[in-house]
Amino acid sequence: MKKILLISSLLIFACSSDDDNSNDSNSIEGRWNFISSTDCGELDQDNDSCDFESYMTLNNGAGEATIYDNEDQSGNIIPCQIAGSFDVSYMIESNSSNSYVFDLGDGPLSATLSGNTLTLFQEVQASDTGCPQQEGTFIEEVIFMRD
Repeated sequence: MKKILLISSLLIFACSSDDDNSNDSNSIEGRWNFISSTDCGELDQDNDSCDFESYMTLNNGAGEATIYDNEDQSGNIIPCQIAGSFDVSYMIESNSSNSYVFDLGDGPLSATLSGNTLTLFQEVQASDTGCPQQEGTFIEEVIFMRD
């Protein structure tokens, strides 16, 4: 489930203003390296060095996310390699300089920019997941830091 959430989160990028300056710490433009994620609302302790090779690049409303993995689709261990790359688009949320809204077609995903940290998050219904001992809703996050 961890890999699916990470890939889903990376697919969701949507939101930034056209006048962002890539040298400005308030700009979303640039390279963003994967730092951490949650699984079932808690810090995912299963991220490994290969996961930390994942990143995304954003520039002028568009970009690409690149996911690395060391497991094949059957769960067999393989050398760390690119598991997929995905086009992304983004726009800044109205009336805000650091809030973003993303959409994969099945509901909104939000993001906040704070200095060199970009956090993507989504409220998830526990009943829609395989998370043990979860009821109601919880927040899933994927965190990136600027390169």
